[in-house]
Amino acid sequence: MKNTKPMKNTMETKIITSGMGLALALMTCVSTARAELYNITFTDGGANVGSGQLTVSGGVATGGYLNMTGAAAVDNSWVLSPTPSPTPGFDGYFTWDNVVMTPPSNPFLTVNGLLFTSGSDELNLCYSGSGISYDLTAITNTNPRPNPDVNYIVLTSGDATVTPVPEPINYALLAFGLIFLVGSAGRFYLGRRRAVTAS
Repeated sequence: MKNTKPMKNTMETKIITSGMGLALALMTCVSTARAELYNITFTDGGANVGSGQLTVSGGVATGGYLNMTGAAAVDNSWVLSPTPSPTPGFDGYFTWDNVVMTPPSNPFLTVNGLLFTSGSDELNLCYSGSGISYDLTAITNTNPRPNPDVNYIVLTSGDATVTPVPEPINYALLAFGLIFLVGSAGRFYLGRRRAVTAS
C-alpha cells in the first residue's frame, strides 16, 4: 500500500501556512484600514475638553459632532456644519473648509478648520498656524463679535487628535482568520499524534 502520511502532513502544513497568511493579511487590513469614521478629541490641558466623531469623505468632513465640557465652548453639544464656506458664512465671522488630512497627520486641520453649530451659536476648531496647537473659537449669544472686521478672539488653545475607527467587518474577518488558523493547527497536531501512535 502506498504511504500517504508524508503527503497528508504536507497538505496540513500548506493549510496552516495558508491560514497564517490569511490571518496576517486580515490583521494588516484592520491595522491599515482607512475608515470613513474618525474619532476626534480636544483638550487645552484644563477644564475645556471635547470628544466626538467625524464622517470623512475624500478628505473632507461631511458630518459629525463634538461634545464639549468647560466654559470656553458655552454649549455642550455641537453638530458639524457639513458645507464648507470659502467666504465668511452664517453671520460673517468664520471661514471653514472642513478638511481633515488622512491618514491622520499633525496638524490634521487647516487654519480654516471645522465649523460646528448649536442653534445660532458657532464653534470653530482649527490649526493655529504654528507648532501642533489648535485654536477653539466660539461666537455665541454670551460671547458676541462686535463686527466681522475684528480679529478673531481665540477662547482657548490646546491639543487635538483624530483617529480612524476600523469598520466592524474587519474585526469579523480577523476573527475568522484566527479561528481558521487555530483549527488548522489543532488538526495538524492531532494528525501528528495519530501518526506517532500508529507507528
